[in-house]
Amino acid sequence: MNDVFVQIMHPGVRINESAIKEYTRAVLRKLHLSINAITIVLVDNEYLRQLHAEYLGDDSYTDIMTFPLHEPGEPISADIVISVDMAEDNAQFYQVPVEEELRRLIIHGLLHLSGMDDATGEDQKRMREKENELLQTLPFGNDFLKESVGN
Repeated sequence: MNDVFVQIMHPGVRINESAIKEYTRAVLRKLHLSINAITIVLVDNEYLRQLHAEYLGDDSYTDIMTFPLHEPGEPISADIVISVDMAEDNAQFYQVPVEEELRRLIIHGLLHLSGMDDATGEDQKRMREKENELLQTLPFGNDFLKESVGN
């Protein structure tokens, strides 16, 4: 395994980068994924909406997009772009800590890189079950966010 990077592009959030890197590495080990480089990019709603429109032709808001940058058969290189705003909204809706929702989104992106998909209802169910399993087997404290200004 090479390395995990964190890029913060959200002006209102201070992130504990080492905690995110440590958690991402733990999930990668659990999934037995060989990587070259993974960058977790933390953005606001508008930035991710623009990416969603540009790359998928969908002008709606989303919480995560995963961009594989490697060729098939090579170690994984990818950007996982997460909307911190949407993570905060989802956390409030599901009544969980924001850090738990951020962990779920990191897991979700890594599951896509492992070959899982969520295109159908059955795929979504399998992916959610795997997310829940990893959240339970890789518990970490609520230490991702140092400070957030919210929406």
